[in-house]
Amino acid sequence: MPKVSVLTPLYNTKEEYLRAAIESILNQTYTDFEFLLLNDSPGNKELEKIVKSYNDKRIIYLENEKNIGISNSRNKLLEVAKGEYLAIFDHDDVSMPERLKKEVRYLDENKDVGVVSCNFMWMSNKKNSNFPTENIDIKKALPKFCALLHTGSMIRKSVLIDNGIRYEQDYSPCEDFLLWTRLMNKTMFHNLPEILIHYRDFDNTTHRVVSKMEEMTYRITNIIYKENPYLLTLDQVKQEAMDKTSFMEKIFSIRNECKCGVKRKIITVCGVKIKLRSKIFFTKKYDLVVSIGEACSCATNLKINHLRKFSGPFDWLYGANLTKRIDYLLSDFEACFNREDFEFIDNGYRLADIYVNKKTGIVYNHDFPKGEQFSKVFPKVKEKYQRRISRVLSALKNDKQVLLVYLELPNVAGFESRGIGTNEIIACAKKLSNKYPNVDLLYIRHNETLKDKTNLCYRLRENLVIAECFNYERNNIQADGSNTNLRNVKTILQKIKLKGYWKNRIRRGK
Repeated sequence: MPKVSVLTPLYNTKEEYLRAAIESILNQTYTDFEFLLLNDSPGNKELEKIVKSYNDKRIIYLENEKNIGISNSRNKLLEVAKGEYLAIFDHDDVSMPERLKKEVRYLDENKDVGVVSCNFMWMSNKKNSNFPTENIDIKKALPKFCALLHTGSMIRKSVLIDNGIRYEQDYSPCEDFLLWTRLMNKTMFHNLPEILIHYRDFDNTTHRVVSKMEEMTYRITNIIYKENPYLLTLDQVKQEAMDKTSFMEKIFSIRNECKCGVKRKIITVCGVKIKLRSKIFFTKKYDLVVSIGEACSCATNLKINHLRKFSGPFDWLYGANLTKRIDYLLSDFEACFNREDFEFIDNGYRLADIYVNKKTGIVYNHDFPKGEQFSKVFPKVKEKYQRRISRVLSALKNDKQVLLVYLELPNVAGFESRGIGTNEIIACAKKLSNKYPNVDLLYIRHNETLKDKTNLCYRLRENLVIAECFNYERNNIQADGSNTNLRNVKTILQKIKLKGYWKNRIRRGK
């Protein structure tokens, strides 16, 4: 079975264009593929002759009994394809010899990415595209333009099958733009910076087609903003919310617009009024809220705001970033307490000796009394953390609604933040949802520019919210990072709701 299926619908293609396209695929340095060509102009028998003139067993010629349209043809190719990866390729473009090889390599090495594409060169004027490469930048750009080249893309087939996503004929000729819109909350995107496609553009497009494309673009852009309101925050609030008189701040600030994290304003996008009543923050009620780092300040804030039922396994630990901590959680903390992995660091700054787990990178600042023999204390410490771990794992494995909270430390006062990039945070949330669909992640990021300004929240996945606030006073931080600007964090934590007896006891402000 081939690893890659190259999918190319045909419709009255000029012979010279079609031959250039076919030969560019047959000359790929990567050879483990099938090449499916579907003729959607069945009355044009010349296309069949051209395709069958190539004596290559990788070519599979298909033909519709009648014209069914581009989107339906693409869906038919998708159903026939046997490959793990789907290489999309239009009938009149040219792929560079290394295209399939580079895209396959990227998907093999990045399991969380569902779509990889590339840059291209216009054949008419020899100019090159310059698409954003990273997932979040691509998604921020999509409301403005189609930031993924469809004819140069490779899609993980399982992403489409598992989520029931197909091309939609009603949105042709912008079916590719809508496909990316449907996938935005399902997977990660990436653009390779190389020019891997020579794109054939035409200047004889009719006014009717142009008008249709403009109409579809407006409709799809509105879908993007409705389903992904965080993009408005990312695109506009971050740039304009610094000005308190800014119109965008009044519309999108959490303080002025949201009640329990639900947008209720009517805005205008692309000349169309949209009523936004979409979730930004989590509105569900949780059985358990657990601190997952980065240090003591997270557990402290949860406790102060009456959100912590009991001590968790990460409450008082330092070291190891979010990615590693999520991995420990998903492995049920396997082999995290082997005695031989612990190493003494120093005598500590308080009443405890400090040890580090060499395997996990986690630092224990509070658990080993100063001067006491490690061999005597370690069994008690291990037993304590095993109790904490079992409480959390019990909730997770019994399908309780659990919220994990990560509060990022600053790069100040001698502390090095272990904050990670947005793409890595999204990857962590995806891993969580794969094993524990009832677990959500709130990542609170310190933003130095937001001092005395509104907090920002944006939702990147169904189970992930990233919040930004000015969280630390530079001149008044204690060694454990706990002396923070609690008011700013509190405005975010106030949005969390607990079930039953443990319901949120915070008196909510206006």
